[in-house]
Amino acid sequence: MAMVQEVESARFAGIPASAVANNFKIHIAKFKDMCRIDSGMFKKEYTLEFEDRGSYLYARLNGKDSFVDSLSYWHQIADRVKDLGFHRLLVHENLEGEVSEGEIYDLVIDLKDTDLLSVKIAFYDENQDEAALNAFAQLVAVNRGGNVKIFHSLGTAQRWIEQVG
Repeated sequence: MAMVQEVESARFAGIPASAVANNFKIHIAKFKDMCRIDSGMFKKEYTLEFEDRGSYLYARLNGKDSFVDSLSYWHQIADRVKDLGFHRLLVHENLEGEVSEGEIYDLVIDLKDTDLLSVKIAFYDENQDEAALNAFAQLVAVNRGGNVKIFHSLGTAQRWIEQVG
């Protein structure tokens, strides 16, 4: 919502929305550089494990969630998908904590410049209390050309991602 509010405020001030969006991208890029895990500037609160399952990459997340952590692990996932050349991804999340709707929007917008838009993504969250937020993230991603589907069971997510086509 922060980006939407900034664009709305800028529109009333006569500033083109595209100028606000470009400025926002610059801030996100600076933030990501500042928060690189290997720089030791912040302590990550999650673990991320990958498994090559032949036709798709499986990513398993455990721990605590925050906006900073979300930026970090989604970019790690995007980098791994790109490096290994996968076109299908199953993300299995088991995180405590919550990222706001506005932060989810900002995160998805930031990820549109990665290779994840060309990847079929199945997403399963063990924390079903976040179903509405996950549905919002799916909506934002799909509206930007992503192929993302949220699942309420891991088995259904696995069957969907294994389907050819």
